[in-house]
Amino acid sequence: LLSTTVIAKNAATADGYATAFMTMGVNKSLEFVEENPELEIEVYLLFENDNGRIERAYSKGFKQYFLKEN
Repeated sequence: LLSTTVIAKNAATADGYATAFMTMGVNKSLEFVEENPELEIEVYLLFENDNGRIERAYSKGFKQYFLKEN
């Protein structure tokens, strides 16, 4: 992982999960968020693929934070 952004109810919770997700990796982080909806957290991840390109992955609920085009 290159970057992890977590949205949570408070900054301490977001920071703690962001740190944990950096060690868990993409798939485990996404699975954790989806399997624990009671935590009310969302995650956005940037990572380098096998070809050296930067890709993104995010939890389903994170979509609400993207800007909508008209």
